[in-house]
Amino acid sequence: MKFRYYLSLLSVLLIALLSISNIQEVEVSFLITRVQLPLILVILFSFILGALVTLLYSRPSKKKKKDKKNSSPEPQQLPETK
Repeated sequence: MKFRYYLSLLSVLLIALLSISNIQEVEVSFLITRVQLPLILVILFSFILGALVTLLYSRPSKKKKKDKKNSSPEPQQLPETK
């Protein structure tokens, strides 16, 4: 658990350093229009969008949880011995 925390912290720090060092304006083309944005916003938006997609795909769906819960066998009780 700590490994995941430290890896996340390291990722955020690297993204922050990368973003801070790239403050120039870039042209971003959408389907219809083109917009001038600071590169820091493009990098941060891409990072947040990637994190959200990863989070959504890594979480099991409610249906899978329900199926897993229904398919798990009931724990068997041991017979009483005297």
